[in-house]
Amino acid sequence: MKYTMKIALSSAIALSTLSPLTSAVHAQEQHDQHALKQSSQKASNVNDNNYMDKNFDLRKRCFALVGAAEDSNLNYSSNYRSVSGDEDDGRGITAGIIGFTSGNGDMKDMLNYYNQISPNNPLSGDKDNMSHLSEDKLRKDWFNAFDHDHDNFVKAQNYEVKKECMNDAVKFAKKDGLGQLGQYIYFDALVKHGPGRDPSASMSNWSFEDLRAHAIENGIKPPSQGGDEATYLQNFVGKRYDAINAENEEAKKEGRDMDTEGTTDRLKFQINQIKKSNFDLKLPLDFNMNQTDFHLDQNKLNNFNDKDLASLN
Repeated sequence: MKYTMKIALSSAIALSTLSPLTSAVHAQEQHDQHALKQSSQKASNVNDNNYMDKNFDLRKRCFALVGAAEDSNLNYSSNYRSVSGDEDDGRGITAGIIGFTSGNGDMKDMLNYYNQISPNNPLSGDKDNMSHLSEDKLRKDWFNAFDHDHDNFVKAQNYEVKKECMNDAVKFAKKDGLGQLGQYIYFDALVKHGPGRDPSASMSNWSFEDLRAHAIENGIKPPSQGGDEATYLQNFVGKRYDAINAENEEAKKEGRDMDTEGTTDRLKFQINQIKKSNFDLKLPLDFNMNQTDFHLDQNKLNNFNDKDLASLN
């Protein structure tokens, strides 16, 4: 299934200052190619320990970073309870660990599975009413499910995350010969743009596999095909900027005021890690998202709940 792209955006001015990152030519002009190749020659060994389906610590890092971008909160366990509401971006009400949306299908799919494993749950009356949801009612039901049916509710969210995001992040990172940073970048793109491939999609509607297909244009190759890991990842992230710029233009024409910071901040962070050659996504990490400064180290990560992510196994 291919969902409508989920990114939300706003300021064209802010994005336009970043658009040079959006092409392979600019990526190559701005960075010394010899240094980049030296830094990524090691391109990750393909073994299960590199991937978040087996590497629990990487899974926690990825969820913490997505949480910082989605909910300004590194502690992903709290984000299962999050309800951002209707952000007037055409996607309906946004809620949950990866920002499930009532208008794009993923929230309904998650609630359908939730109902299978926990009939008569607090949200059972909402799953067939996506187009006429009351935000106040959904918020109340969502909190009730988290507070009183926690394990099943988290399991249902994780089921959808794994099916629509984590499985593809792992599969394509292996296929493209990427390390832990590349896998996080893929996971984050799947969270925000949704899975799927549509060769006829407009730039503003690119999903994950559209981004990946366009990232290998102009002779750019992933490490598995002999390409340079840093150059490839820069180009992939650059294509996300292209998609964001395109949707931003559409939003302006429609008079929509859409949030950018959670999207562009995460991309700036990703480009910065590529420049630092942090292909193993090593801690500590210091960064800013949503006008919030974050510090993530191993001790903080170790204190986050392991149980909530266990059902992704």
